[in-house]
Amino acid sequence: MIVLFGDMLEAWSNGRFQATGHRVRMTDQKRMSFVLFFAVNDGVTVAPLDSCVDADNPPRYDALTQQQHSERELRRAEQYRDQS
Repeated sequence: MIVLFGDMLEAWSNGRFQATGHRVRMTDQKRMSFVLFFAVNDGVTVAPLDSCVDADNPPRYDALTQQQHSERELRRAEQYRDQS
């Protein structure tokens, strides 16, 4: 089993937990994947938690809602698709 940390957990933890980069590679081998995503509700604002921010580790992420994040990721995916 592989668990990938996502962008929103990275933002909440102020980078303590880093999102896992991943891309599917083309291969001749058969493979099977089961994907399950968890996300907060669209209106929830995600920003670094106070417990992950201090004088030595200032906030590294701007606050944004889940909806804003989803829209941004869809735009990025479309740009990647169009460039490919």
